[in-house]
Amino acid sequence: HFEALLGLTNLASVDDATKNRITSEKGGVRALEYLQFSDHELVRRAATECMTNLLPHPKVVEHLRDPEKIKLWVGFSEDYEADFPTARAAAGALAMAVGLDDEELTETLVNKSACIRAFVGLLSCGHPELVHRAGVGITYLADIPHAVTKLKKEGAVSALKKLVKAAKKDPTKWAAVQGVVAGALEAVEAAKEADPSE
Repeated sequence: HFEALLGLTNLASVDDATKNRITSEKGGVRALEYLQFSDHELVRRAATECMTNLLPHPKVVEHLRDPEKIKLWVGFSEDYEADFPTARAAAGALAMAVGLDDEELTETLVNKSACIRAFVGLLSCGHPELVHRAGVGITYLADIPHAVTKLKKEGAVSALKKLVKAAKKDPTKWAAVQGVVAGALEAVEAAKEADPSE
C-alpha cells in the first residue's frame, strides 16, 4: 500500500484532472480514509498527505464536512511529537479547509470541531512548519466573527505575541514564519467578534 500511496500523493498535486481521476476511481476518498486508520505509520502518513494534496477537490471537501472525520485530522495535527510528517499534512489540510469558501465546511471547522483549539495549540509547539500552518488557518479564521471570538477565548492573541517576540530573539529559526505570524496577529486583533445577541 505504501508505495502506491506515495505515487498517488505525488499525482494528487499535479492538476485538477488528476485529482478527479483519483477521486473517481473505485474506493477513491473512502479508500484513503480507510488507510488513515492503518496500523502502519507510513501508510497512515501517505494517506493523509494524499488527501491533503487532493484539496480542494469537492469529494475531499465533502469528507471534511463531517465533524467525526475532522476529529481524526485535528488529532493527527496535535500528535506532532509522535508523527511530525502526518501532523504537518493534517495541519496543512485544516488550514486550507478553513480558507475554502464552503459554508458547511466552515460551520464544521468553527462550531463542531476542536480545529481552533488545535491551531492555537500548534502556535506553541516549537516547530516552524506547524506554526506556519496554524498561522495561515488563524488568518483565514479572522474573517469569521464567531471564529474570532473563539480564537480570543483560546488565547490566540497572547500565543501570537509570544511568537513575534520569539522571532525577534531567534530570527534564524523563525524567519520563514515571521510574516505569517505577524499577519495572523494583526488579522485577529483587527477582526470583528461575533455579536453576542446573534
